[in-house]
Amino acid sequence: MPQEVTRFPSEIYSVNLKTINHINFSRRELDILTSLLSEKETKEIAAFLSIAPRTVDNSLYNISKRINVKTRQEIIEFIKRSSELPYIQEYYMSLSLLVFFEKHLRQISKTVNTVSSTCLIIYEPKDRTISSFIQLLKKHLELLSIQSSIIALQEKQELLNYLKMQPKGYHVFLLSEAQLKQILKSEDIEKFIKDKSQHQGKLIFLIPNFREGISNNSSFQTESPINIIKSSDYYSCVLIILSHLLPGHDFCTFKNEMKEQCIRESTTLLNAGTFLNRSWLRLKIKLSKLIASFYLSKKISSFIAIGPGLCLLLVGLFSLNSQKEETMLIRSDLTVPTKNEFLERSRLIQEIHKNLKGNNSIHAIALIGCGGAGKTTLARSYANTYLHPVTWEINAETKNSLMASFEELALSLAKTENEKKL
Repeated sequence: MPQEVTRFPSEIYSVNLKTINHINFSRRELDILTSLLSEKETKEIAAFLSIAPRTVDNSLYNISKRINVKTRQEIIEFIKRSSELPYIQEYYMSLSLLVFFEKHLRQISKTVNTVSSTCLIIYEPKDRTISSFIQLLKKHLELLSIQSSIIALQEKQELLNYLKMQPKGYHVFLLSEAQLKQILKSEDIEKFIKDKSQHQGKLIFLIPNFREGISNNSSFQTESPINIIKSSDYYSCVLIILSHLLPGHDFCTFKNEMKEQCIRESTTLLNAGTFLNRSWLRLKIKLSKLIASFYLSKKISSFIAIGPGLCLLLVGLFSLNSQKEETMLIRSDLTVPTKNEFLERSRLIQEIHKNLKGNNSIHAIALIGCGGAGKTTLARSYANTYLHPVTWEINAETKNSLMASFEELALSLAKTENEKKL
């Protein structure tokens, strides 16, 4: 399944969120409004956005006057009732990743020496779809004190002339896959690359196909001073570029930390009750797949581990619609032996329930024991004793079984045929 595109906050705002319920909001006001959904207090919002707490209070006061409410909770209800709610959620997640990314770049800048590093960003001016990409890339390189400039080259001959200048430093060419193939097929450029194997500059041809939903990220290196990078999202592109510019730094750890951040923010919004209705199904499915892929990287353990095949039992991870709709329990088939064939262990079941209560975060219980000790049966017994809106058993014995379990969960969450086709 292709990876879904992550849009920048600026793009989401300009396309979908200039107005909420037909009321205009500035970018700064939208930053503050969306932060309310994660239940952040004034000081937390200020720290998150790197602004003064007084600025947050003043903005909230002006917003409350404009939408004719008096309390912060009423502002939140105004957001939740709006038809733009899915875009507001998307905006906050995108903003959160951007803030997290830039914060870590500033931390990295304190530990690396980039005084002599330069990077030229070369692109075709005809391609207007990458303007946000280019400006952000320049900004993020400069956060690391890497001097960067943007150059527009219109024709293939211009590119050849530019390469013949033998410029020093790194050069990032933003091209489509078709444009790159056309350039590399050029006999003049191919001959130039072979003749100039000791090129003073390093060339990075970047195909930012994050807008086309390509599912894999890859970087190809050749014996020539050319590196060809394909990536399905902006942050992966930048991290691959930085791995060339700063080869001594561990950017794999950085990428894993971004995954953790995404899960933390998604979990915060789940616990805050902002997934209100079926319009959030797409995001629920995305979160399920994200957690699955993240578990495979052995970075997550916030589930119940049971059985020799290491199955996972999700209990109530996704909340039901908080609006007044017909109550429906979503459950996988959790069969247990008859009572005369297994020990009920009511004390352990009560202990599990005690530790899993509460809505502040995702709680975890690990059931540890030798094979055949009854871990799976105990977990299923708990799920059958205490009913939750969503109870699902995830088979993590293999990667395929893990993904299949999440897909079955997503289908069970779907309430219409259209939702099942997502």
